[in-house]
Amino acid sequence: MKRQFLFALFFGVGLFFSCLGFHSSALDQTLFPRWFFFGIFVLILTIAKLRTNPTIVWHNILYIPLIFLIWVMLSYTWAGNSTLFFAQLSKYLLIYMFALCLALLFFKSKDDFLKLFLRAITITALVVVTITLLEMFQLPDLSRKSLYLLKGINGHKNLISSFLYLCLIFTSYAFFWHSKNWKYLSGGVSVLIIALILMIQTRSAYLSLVLFISLFGISRINKLIMALRRINTFKASLIMTVSCLALLLIVLPYFSKNYIAKTSTRINTESLVETSTFSERLHIWENTFKLIKENPILGCGAGNWQINYIKYGLPKVYRIQDLNVTFQRPHNDFLWMFSEYGIVVFSLMIFLFFWLIINLIKLTAHNQSASVQILYSGLIGFLPIAFFSFSLERAEHNVLFCSLLVLSYFQIATHGRLQKGFNINIPKSIFVILIPTVFFSLFLILKNVQGEYFMRKIYVAMSNEDYEKVGLLGKSIDSKFYSLDPTTVPVDWYAGNAMASLKQYDEAYVLFLNALKAHPFSFHTLNDIGSASYAKGSIDSAIYYYQYAAQINPRYDDAKLNLVTVYMEQGDFEMAKQWNDLIYHNSPRRTKIKEQLDAHFNSPKLDH
Repeated sequence: MKRQFLFALFFGVGLFFSCLGFHSSALDQTLFPRWFFFGIFVLILTIAKLRTNPTIVWHNILYIPLIFLIWVMLSYTWAGNSTLFFAQLSKYLLIYMFALCLALLFFKSKDDFLKLFLRAITITALVVVTITLLEMFQLPDLSRKSLYLLKGINGHKNLISSFLYLCLIFTSYAFFWHSKNWKYLSGGVSVLIIALILMIQTRSAYLSLVLFISLFGISRINKLIMALRRINTFKASLIMTVSCLALLLIVLPYFSKNYIAKTSTRINTESLVETSTFSERLHIWENTFKLIKENPILGCGAGNWQINYIKYGLPKVYRIQDLNVTFQRPHNDFLWMFSEYGIVVFSLMIFLFFWLIINLIKLTAHNQSASVQILYSGLIGFLPIAFFSFSLERAEHNVLFCSLLVLSYFQIATHGRLQKGFNINIPKSIFVILIPTVFFSLFLILKNVQGEYFMRKIYVAMSNEDYEKVGLLGKSIDSKFYSLDPTTVPVDWYAGNAMASLKQYDEAYVLFLNALKAHPFSFHTLNDIGSASYAKGSIDSAIYYYQYAAQINPRYDDAKLNLVTVYMEQGDFEMAKQWNDLIYHNSPRRTKIKEQLDAHFNSPKLDH
């Protein structure tokens, strides 16, 4: 009993910190720190498996996650930025290990572990609800604009909503599965979650909530479910997969192109029905479609969407081109996976998702279990969130979503009529091999936490114009595992600017070249390497880099002003005037250059 109590305590605490942990030393206090807590949790779970002889019901469908993981590893050979690859790989390794350990715990302890698991999530959800409500009371009002100040424990109101939705699936499941006190607690938490999602006003969460509740209500109608008893799982899953591909490759690009042509993204008002953020997503998706078209089979490699999607030019969005707002993900988990891993692996993962849903529906047809109906209603309901957000970037979302998939498979394998399934003993030697893998993931995550720690200091040093300190801090970051800050600006770009400010132009030029290797399409880097080339007397190279920067961001005036200056110094006033006419924003530098151009073109011609 003591051992069981200690394990229950460890599991609850591990799950809690994996979902809610944070550390102030990182730039994003809830991203990599939370992945680190999750890694420690997975490491201890993996070591614990060395003391047992775990058994799992294996079905051929389980090869799909393994194929996906192998493909992610192989993408190192074609991923342009290896540091982004390693960061993403570390997350997938931990998710896979967690899924394996969780499945083994479900199959070994069954109801005893399920009870512990549901209670841990219910308590975690209650803490999130409490913290969020306390913060909401401090807001000036509950307008949509004020709600964007809401950070909660997830860092952003949309992430709070999507995490709460995943919690709702488990607390609702617990309500129908538990009895007495825990039943009432999970039911009360479920009601609070629904109320809070409605108050936070995240549209994708609204859609998911409506879909979840509607599907669950429909699933309680016995006649409709009974009609699905004879459905062919493979054919139904294949049809759904093909339909999903058609939506992403045909319907969505067509709709996006027509919608963008009719709308503007420079809208300052913000309301529940205002669509400027949706227009922004469509512009970002337009570039993602091009990226998919360019790399349909292999994809661009794990984690590399964020540097490749702008190779076609920054999306024509005011906040992106003028305000330097960056996107690390396309705000669509489907397009994100598709663009990074290609059509084959993406299709397999989507097939697995629909395979689970179809089997859960068939299971309900044989056994009218409300808890099972909660599972497939929740899975389907999650689709709008995945379609309009980036929830699967976050550790806490991955913990719950992965748990949802594992619990679904467990229900199918133990209560359904799983064909081609067989018991398999997992040898202890497997875990001996996998423990170093978890350590490797933790090492990669620590390198990113360390990188963000020094980047925070670099920002302060840059604002204080302490350029020598910037150079020293840049050398403290391990560039093999951390090369871009959270806004995808290369670390070496900061160090290069510092060296340029100290008039160490040769060193600055080398650093800018390194920055360009890390992010070949960073218009800031392209502009500054152009200036470094000009300082070295390489005029043609300078013009090339300035033009490339202006091509990536047509509203980036610094590169155009530099081009005007170069052409004027070269005596090519016609080209200088052409580039000057393309400048969007007024500035003292532009005014001075315009006066010089006007003076040249208005001066009387000399007779010879």
